[in-house]
Amino acid sequence: LNSENLTGTVTVNIITVFNEDLGDDVETWTEKSASIDIEILRPVSEIEIYSDDYDEEFGIAIEEEVLFKANVSPNDASDLSVEWTTSDETIATVDENGLVKGISEGEVKIIATAKDGSDVSSEFDAVVYIPVESIELVSESTNHIALTESSVSVNIIPNNATYQEIEFSLSDGSLTSFENLVLS
Repeated sequence: LNSENLTGTVTVNIITVFNEDLGDDVETWTEKSASIDIEILRPVSEIEIYSDDYDEEFGIAIEEEVLFKANVSPNDASDLSVEWTTSDETIATVDENGLVKGISEGEVKIIATAKDGSDVSSEFDAVVYIPVESIELVSESTNHIALTESSVSVNIIPNNATYQEIEFSLSDGSLTSFENLVLS
């Protein structure tokens, strides 16, 4: 037994001595003993969820998979394993290894719970978004796209993509502004 960390195995010996009266003034003392091993476990006190792949600015795209990890403390706890769950499996699912997959747009909690019976858990607030699949520039010009005209429109596909902000630039720097830009 390591008393500093309260971990290890304790063996408890129980000895019972009793007097058996066999009659005719004969006394016999009998000793009985038993032992039991008790294992003292160190419980989990804290869990921190993190991901090297989660995009803090946008979140997880639908159909994207992102690996989450759990930092369990203390690192010498008897059982460092965790169970992974989500608050809403219609938004995101998570497997036994912490691999989260975006299912539909929304906010969801990724939860890691210690398996040691301590009921310690942690939550990570994640966002699942509808990604832009493509952007089309459409012009009324017979040329591919006439950037000198003001009749250029932008089609974002799908039209319900979560983030639809567009930033324009040209590699040669010849374009300084877009006036009368039509977004559709």
